[in-house]
Amino acid sequence: RPWAKPVKIIFAGRFVEHRGTRLMEQVISVLLAGSYDLLFTLAGEGPDLLRLEQRFAGEQRVRFMRYSPLDAVRVHGEHDIAVVPSVGSQGTSFSLAEAMGAGCAVVASPVGGVTNMIIDGYNGRLVAARVDELVQAIVQLIVTPTYRASLGTRAMETVAMGFGLDRWKKRWSEVLTLVAGP
Repeated sequence: RPWAKPVKIIFAGRFVEHRGTRLMEQVISVLLAGSYDLLFTLAGEGPDLLRLEQRFAGEQRVRFMRYSPLDAVRVHGEHDIAVVPSVGSQGTSFSLAEAMGAGCAVVASPVGGVTNMIIDGYNGRLVAARVDELVQAIVQLIVTPTYRASLGTRAMETVAMGFGLDRWKKRWSEVLTLVAGP
């Protein structure tokens, strides 16, 4: 992706503490205090939504939205960077897969199935679920658009090769054949 101003960053998913909402609240605050031209999108719902809305009320560089699952890749495709800062274990992250499939450069914490999707420095960034590490990784992507673009391209390739619908159908067919017999 070419250098674009503002750099658009999305945090999408269920707004619950173990998905990193409180951590992301701090990360956004630190980044907004810097001199970067940024626009944050917080997309989702959940118990921490009101907290986030109150924290960023009146902040023109933070917007809130919801979208249908059918629009997930399109919405992510309108952003440069996606952040998945989970602090608790999870399986395969749909928001991570959607962001990668859309070609976003992703920054995520190494929990659960996330480590099966991202190779740090190749198709995304894996960093500890800490404010300083997340901010550092995001800033690196903000100020290095060529690196950001290459991570996004590799992320899209990873999803196409490893998580695409054709592959999914083939693997499920193999499982069903194994269970049901020939």
